[in-house]
Amino acid sequence: MKDDLARTPWAPPFVEVGGEDSTALEKRLAVQSPPGHVLYGALAKVIRRRIDNYDVAFILDNSGEIAVTHLTCQKAGEDPRYPWTEIFPSLDQWIALGLAPDCAEFDGQS
Repeated sequence: MKDDLARTPWAPPFVEVGGEDSTALEKRLAVQSPPGHVLYGALAKVIRRRIDNYDVAFILDNSGEIAVTHLTCQKAGEDPRYPWTEIFPSLDQWIALGLAPDCAEFDGQS
């Protein structure tokens, strides 16, 4: 999977995140995902974040799926539908159905 990530054609609005920023976003995901949320208790690693909103792309360690989650500054609520999350079965699926449309939308705004 690391090789696939290295070969991925990254473009704005998604940017690389590393070090303490990655750790902080992973902790925020854990805090914001209440019991019943699709990512509650998941082992997730940040792969990219959007620069124009609070969407963060995570790779799920147990499955290799990609989860794009809209993080906020709030703690977990009682509604397991939030934070909003979309899960893609593979990196290729996310590139085709998530990343590419987001990049096109972002390019149209700039």
